[in-house]
This record gives sequence, C-alpha cells and structure tokens, in this order.
Amino acid sequence: MALVGFAAIPVVAFVGVSGDSAIGYLVKSRLTEAVDAGGLAAARQVDLADQTADLEMFFDANFPDGYLGATIDGPYLTPSADGFELEITASALVPTSFMRVLGIDTMTVSARTVIARARSGMELVLVMDNTGSMCCDGVSDSKIETMKAAAHSLVDIMFGSNETIENFWVGLVPYTAMVNVGDATLNRHLWLTSYTPSEFDPANWLGCVEARSYPRDMTDDPYTVQAWDPALYDNNYDNYWDDREEVVIAHLRRELSYSDGNTLPTGVATLEDLIEEYLVAELNPQPGDDYYDDDEELWTHVARLVLGMDADHTIWNWDDNEIEDLEDYLDPHDYGGSLQSDLEERSVLLMEAWFRRDYEGLDDDEDWRQPIIRDAYAEGNEGTGPNLGCGPAITPLTATRSTIEAAIDDMHAWHRGGTTSNLGLVWGWRVLSPRWQGLWGDASLPNPYFDPDQPTDDTNQPIDKVVIILTDGNNEVYDHHSDGPDSSDYTAYGRLGEGNVLENGTGTPLTDRSDARDEIDRRMSQLCSDMKAEDITIITITFRQDNADTQALFSACASPMDPDDPSGERLYYDSPTNEDLAADFDEIAAELSRLRIAE
Repeated sequence: MALVGFAAIPVVAFVGVSGDSAIGYLVKSRLTEAVDAGGLAAARQVDLADQTADLEMFFDANFPDGYLGATIDGPYLTPSADGFELEITASALVPTSFMRVLGIDTMTVSARTVIARARSGMELVLVMDNTGSMCCDGVSDSKIETMKAAAHSLVDIMFGSNETIENFWVGLVPYTAMVNVGDATLNRHLWLTSYTPSEFDPANWLGCVEARSYPRDMTDDPYTVQAWDPALYDNNYDNYWDDREEVVIAHLRRELSYSDGNTLPTGVATLEDLIEEYLVAELNPQPGDDYYDDDEELWTHVARLVLGMDADHTIWNWDDNEIEDLEDYLDPHDYGGSLQSDLEERSVLLMEAWFRRDYEGLDDDEDWRQPIIRDAYAEGNEGTGPNLGCGPAITPLTATRSTIEAAIDDMHAWHRGGTTSNLGLVWGWRVLSPRWQGLWGDASLPNPYFDPDQPTDDTNQPIDKVVIILTDGNNEVYDHHSDGPDSSDYTAYGRLGEGNVLENGTGTPLTDRSDARDEIDRRMSQLCSDMKAEDITIITITFRQDNADTQALFSACASPMDPDDPSGERLYYDSPTNEDLAADFDEIAAELSRLRIAE
C-alpha cells in the first residue's frame, strides 16, 4: 500500500499542473484582451495623463478585480519616441491549487501589446468657418480660438512628434462669404478673367474671387477651363473707402429713393442739387424760404441739419471762431486737419458725417471711424475697403507640420457678407483634385485618385483624400445695414439684388435671402454627392449651433462611417460646446490614424 501511495504523488502532480495551467491560460487570455482593449482606448488620446486614465478604465472593465484570484501588476504604458506606437504591458500573479504539492504556490502570466498608428498615405484638407459669428479673438471661450485649438490638437495627433510624415499632406481652406485663393505675389492673378490693380487703390487685391456661374461654381474645373473674377467690394454707403463725393451721392440717392445709379431726375444733376433736394425734404421749408439760391445759406443749412442746430440758428460769415468750433466737432471723429474753405467741400464733409453717423448708430461723443481702408478682421463690422470680408488665403497641401500650424494660427473671424459653406467645400475639393496637380505650386500634388482595380505603382498609390468641414452658422447672405445696396452685403455671388443666384442654377433670380439660402444649400448637397462619388471622405462638424436644417444638411453631406453601409451612421459631429468640439477633433484624428494592434 505504501508503494501505491508514493506512486500516486506524480499522478496528482501531473493533474495539478494541468489544472493550474488551464487556470493560467484563462487568466492570460483575459489579461491579453484587457491589455489590447486598454491600449486601443489609450491610443485615441493625446496627453499621457488621458492615455493612462483610459488605459486603466478599459483594462479594469475587461479584467475584473480578483478574477480567478489573480493579483495584477500594471498595466504600464510606454510611448515610442515619435508618438506613433504605445507599448502596453501587464502581469498577473495567480495562486495555484494542486501545484502546491510540489511547493509551487503561485505562477505568473504576462501580456504585452503594441498599438501602432497606420502610416498609409493621406491628403487631408481642413475647411474652416472664419465668418464674423466665430468672433472674437482673445476671448478664452470664443469659437474661433476653440476651433484653432482643436485643429492644433488634430495636427498633434496626426503628426505625433514629427515635422513630416511620409505620404501625408495637410491643407487649409478658411472661408467666409468668399474664399481667398492667394494674391498676385503667388501669380494667382493668372487665374482671373481680368485684374486691374488700380481698381483696388489705395489697397491691393488680397486674393478673394467671385463664384463662377452655375454649375462651375460647384465643380473642380481648374482656371484653365474657366477663370474667376476678382472679388472687389465696391465703394458705397455701406463700405466707404474711396471717393467721398461718390459715397455722399450714393447716400443721397438712397435717401431720396433713386434706385437707378446712372440716371437722376430732371434738374438733379450735381451733388449740390442732391443736397438741396435732400434739405428740402428734411427741413420742409415754408413757401418763400428761397435760401437755396445762396451758397452761404446752403452751407448754413447743411451745418444746421448735421450738427443738430435749431431752425433759428444761422451762421453767416464763418468767422474763425465758428470754423474752429466745426473743426472741434470733426476732430473727435478722426478727420483731423483743417476744414476746407470751399463751400461744396464743406457740405460734402458734413453730409458724409451725417450719413456715417446715421448708419453706424454712433452718438456725437463716440469715436467714429475714419473712412480709409480697414480690411483687417480687428475692425469687425466697421471695417471698410475693397477686400472687406476677405479672410486668409488657402494653404495648399503641405507635408510640413509647422506650415499648417502657422496657417491655423492665422485664422480670425472676418465680418460682413455672410456664410457660404458650399464655396469653402468646393475649394477644399480643388485643393485635393488631381485636375489641379501642379497648379498650387508643387508639381506632384495633389496626387491622382487611387484605383483599387489597377496595380499599385508610382502613378497609382493608395492615398486617401479627406475633407473636414466645420461651420457655426447657416448658409446665408448677410445685410449688415439692413438696407444695403441691392439688398445685401457683397459676397462671392455679388450682392443679392444683382440676381446672380438663380433657382436651380438656371431659373429665376433669387433676391429673397431665405430663397437664396435654400438654393445655396441645394448646391452644397449636390456638391457633397459629387465629391463622395470621387471617393473623397467628407467629415462634417456643426459647432455651437442648433439649426435643424443646417444640421441635417451637414449630416447628409458626411460620408458613411462604414463604406459598405451607405445608409448607416455617418461621419457627422454635432459639437454644442467647446469641450465637445475638442473631444470630437481628437476622436476624428484617432479614427484617421487607423489604430491597429501591431504586436
């Protein structure tokens, strides 16, 4: 019997080893699943602290505490130097049962995974809303600053710690109610139907263009097929930047309901005639008050109207004290210099003051902008000039991280005109389209579309083409003064009353702002379909806006998450808060990075 007992020990040991090994296998399998899940979650974050937090959260969810009595060491995260790989390790101390007979109380199992970001080719274009509603710079929670920070975060994720990545390019298309393609220093004037620099004096053409006529406003045809007209915001009472007399005439015509800018009623041929007629309308002279025949009297009544003098106040000889009083009035409004002695010039000056004060809604004691070129975003709605509302230029595809980051920093909120996301999107297409290869400056870019049915070679590379478009508003034509010339501000489609937006592209001119918006939305919807037909991935974002029609437009525009399920969930992100936008950009970057388990 003793011999039988001794013989049983190896049998028990063998059975024990087998049983404990099975438990060890189960622990290792569960540990590996937890490490993989935690690693994939961690790789979708940017900051090490966030990576660690997500690693631990997903690891714990996949490896319950005390599972089969195991004690966990880890998980530990080690990023690679370039940020493109994360190594995750963990081990588990598992108590034995049968193996204790052999003096083995515990066994250790471990798991390791490496999460790598795929480095397949991609051309990525950010189409970013730079309209006035994105204002204001320098405010911590402003939309424009939040958008720029989110775009920088995306670049951080995509580039890792690298300045360049093989076969990866990024472009930027800021848009307002028009798009800036780049100025004459880049030879972009060669893309124009005509360019007369003197028309922009005393400024230069910044690079914005008008939309081509339908349907080429929504195609990727290059300028060699059809050129563009340069965008020139004309000198008028809602954008005074050039000849003062012309603007006063425009004001007076508007006040007197003269809609025809080329002809005037009989007997009204000069500025003085217009001033006289306006004064008659405003002052309502009584029969016999024939003071308009005298220049000094005319000047007196201009001054009386503008300066708010009562009807009994008459200025006769304009002595030095009275001239000084008027100069003191004008100085706070940034005119400076001496008051002109010519009576008509005096009248022009004060009539201009009257109309600008009326339109800007400013009181006498407020600063009042000098009528000179003020195209910069910092002037807001009070800016003036031939380039008003023309934002920063397109940054074509570049492989250099610092170039695209500088372009992101250069984005600001540009006022006036409105929002035309369709034009931003179509220029995003033109930045990606092979039909533009070499036209942006780099002879090799953009790359040809990839044809999966053909052999991969130097001319057929798997380069993904992706557009991310963001807006905070609706497609609309703006009218800052509520009664601008031709019923709107100037946009890439001109002024709305000019009738350049036609129903369905070829029908009735749409001069109602709501009807024009519907047509622009329709064109954008068709554009989205045309781009997706070229296998361009479109990712859309609505930011801090709650218009259901715009949300539906951007959602339908987005590509499906699963190309094999076109009716499924789409690559559309609605970001109602600043925090949501930051998280959405990080998620987009992680998805574009194509995380995979490398080891």
